[in-house]
Amino acid sequence: MRHTSLVRRAFMVFIVAMTAAAGPAGQTPVPEKPQVPAIRTGITMVPIDVRVLDREGKPVTDLKQEDFIVLEDNVRQKIEHFSATGLTPETPTPGARPQFRRPNDPETAPRNQRIFLLVLGRGRLQAPTKGMDALIGLVRERLLPQDQVAVLAYNRATDFTTDRAKILRVLERFKRANNSLESKLASHFSGLQANYGSRKIPDSIQKDIEGVFNDAEGPANRELPTGTNLEGQKIAVDTRRTADDLLRAETVRDRENVINEVGLISEFTEVTFDEYVFQRAQTDMDLTSIYSGIEYMRYLQGEKHLVLLSERGLYLPRTEYDNSIAAVASDARVVIDTIHTGGTANPPSPYSVSPTRPFQGMRTPAPVPPPTTRFIDNNAAQSMANVSRLTGGISSRYTYADTAMRRIDDATRFQYLLAYMPANTNWNGRFRRIVVRVNRPGLTVLYRHGYFGRSQLVPFDRRQFMTYNRIVSAGNHEGPIRDIPLTLKVTPLAPTDTGEGQLLLDLTIDVSQIAFTRVEDRHTASLELAFFCGDPRQTVVGELWQKTDLKLRDETYQRSLKDGYVHTATVTISAPPKYVKAVVYDPNGDVVGSAIVEVKKP
Repeated sequence: MRHTSLVRRAFMVFIVAMTAAAGPAGQTPVPEKPQVPAIRTGITMVPIDVRVLDREGKPVTDLKQEDFIVLEDNVRQKIEHFSATGLTPETPTPGARPQFRRPNDPETAPRNQRIFLLVLGRGRLQAPTKGMDALIGLVRERLLPQDQVAVLAYNRATDFTTDRAKILRVLERFKRANNSLESKLASHFSGLQANYGSRKIPDSIQKDIEGVFNDAEGPANRELPTGTNLEGQKIAVDTRRTADDLLRAETVRDRENVINEVGLISEFTEVTFDEYVFQRAQTDMDLTSIYSGIEYMRYLQGEKHLVLLSERGLYLPRTEYDNSIAAVASDARVVIDTIHTGGTANPPSPYSVSPTRPFQGMRTPAPVPPPTTRFIDNNAAQSMANVSRLTGGISSRYTYADTAMRRIDDATRFQYLLAYMPANTNWNGRFRRIVVRVNRPGLTVLYRHGYFGRSQLVPFDRRQFMTYNRIVSAGNHEGPIRDIPLTLKVTPLAPTDTGEGQLLLDLTIDVSQIAFTRVEDRHTASLELAFFCGDPRQTVVGELWQKTDLKLRDETYQRSLKDGYVHTATVTISAPPKYVKAVVYDPNGDVVGSAIVEVKKP
C-alpha cells in the first residue's frame, strides 16, 4: 500500500520551488500552509567553486583572475569576485556543526573546511576494489581535522561531525554487515517484486540497517526521507515498459519473430527479465540516496561533496536523466564524486549466476557475462561518470578505490572561488548552463555546470524553514518514520453545524527521543506537529499544523518517558478520509517521526 502521494499533491509546488529544479519562480504554496519567511534578492551573486588539475591530477595553484573565462548560456560574464584557497589543518571547535546559508550572503568568503557526505550505495562495496577499506582510510588518514563528514546508507544518515572515531564506528559496522544486508535486499527486491512491488524496505531488514547506525558511542542518526526525483515518473514509465517487454519475450521465447512481436530493441535481447529488474532495483535505491543526500546538504553553507560508492553504477534509460541529477546537485552546490566498486562488468552477484539467489554459497567462478550485459554495466558506470563531470566531481571505475579517494582528497585541497552577477536578470526558473575555461592548455577544470535561474530564496527563520522542509519530506515518505515513535488513534466525530466532518486525533509521542532542556524545575521542549487526511484516491481532504510546548515537572516527565506524551487534536475534513498521517518534528534534536493509520468505515 503506497501513501507517497497523500501529501505530495498538496505540497508539490513547495517542493519544486525549494529544490529549484523546475517551474517558474513566483509560484506560492497552498494558502492554508504556513509561509516560510524568505528574502528575494533582485541581483544574485552566483558563486562557482573551481578546481584546476594538471595531468597527474594535482591542483594547479598559480592561476590569476585574468586566466579564467566564465560563460552563462554562451554569454561571457564579468567576474566580480576571485579568491584562491589552499586548505590547512586547524583544530575544530568541539561539537561544531556545518553552518546554514544566510539571507543576503553572497557566499564568497573563503572556507578552510570541506563537507563530505559518504553515500554507501547498493551492492558489494568492499571486493574487488576494496571500497570500504578506502573509505575508512579517507576518514582515518586523509580528512583534515576541521572537515565535516556524515554517512548515508539505504535510508539512514548520521549527523555531520568532526569526530572521526564516531564515523569510523559506523563504517566498520557497515563493512561487516554489507554482504548480509545485500543478500537480504537482493532477495527481496528481485523478480516481479522488484518491478511491480513496493520500494519500502521490509521491517526485518530495516531493523538490521538501524543496527549499523545505532550505537551509544556513535553519531546521532535519523531516517532520511526520500528526496524529490523530478524525473522519477518518467524513469518509472521507461523501466516498466522495458521490463514488460522482457517478461513477454521470455514467455514467448520459442516463437519466431519475437523481437518484432514485442517491440524490443536489439541491445536487450540477451538480458533476462530478472537481470534487468535486479539492476534497476539497485539503481532506484541509489537514486533515492543521491536525491536525499542533495536535500540533506542543500542549505549548508559553501560547496559540499557527496561521495557515492556503488557496485554497478546507475543504470538510467536516457542520458537526460544523468543531466537531471547533475542539474539538481549543481543548483545546491553539491559535487557528486562517484566510485564504481564492482570492477569489470560482472553478473549481478559475485557468487551466483542468478540475481534472485545472490550470496547463497555458490563460490564457483561466475561465467563471463554476455556482450549485452557488459554493455549495460558499462553504460551504468558511464552514467555515474557523467553525473560527476557535470557537478565538478571525480569519477573512478575499474581501479582500486584507494586511488579514487586519493584523487578526491588531492583535488579538493585547493580551489578557486569565482562569483559573478548574471547579465540575464529574468528569473524564470530555467536551468542556466555555465562554462568555465582557463587560458592554459592541458589542464582539467572541475566546476558545477549550471544552476536554476530564480531570485535567490534563503529563509530568514531557520526553525520555520527546517520545520516546513522536514514535515513535507516526512509527509511524502512512504511508510512511517520511527525516529520519534508515534501511536495514532483516529475517532470520527459528529459533523459541525455547517455540515463539515471532524476527526478526533489522539497522538501518543515517545518523548525518550526528544531533546529536552532543563529550565528551572521543568523539562522543556517544543514540537511541531502536522496531520494529513487523505481519501481513497490519496487526495488531501483535511490537514492541521500545530505547535506544542512541553514544560514538564519531574513527576510528569518520568511518567511521559514510561507511557508517552498524549497530544489531542481535532481536524476538519471535506470528505470521508481513508488514511490519516501524523508527523512530529523536534527542531532542537532535528529529528522527525511519522505514523499512518487507515480509517475504518463506521
